Amino acid sequence: MRELEHAIERAVILAPGCSLEEVERLAILQTLELTDWNKRQTAKLLGIHRPTLYNKLRKYRVWRSKDRFRRGPIAALS
Repeated sequence: MRELEHAIERAVILAPGCSLEEVERLAILQTLELTDWNKRQTAKLLGIHRPTLYNKLRKYRVWRSKDRFRRGPIAALS
């Protein structure tokens, strides 16, 4: 949990002028990487429900492809 807190702090410090949504997206991505993209564990660490995490992944158009995250159209998520 401490690693996650530090990651969020770094994101906020290193990215002045970022929106709250961008900070949230970065926190989700870093937590996904930390948990090796285990969504159940990611949601638990972030303190949100798994369906909420899935909604946010769709919102930010994030999905995993070949051990890296990608951003793209929502249609590609299905």
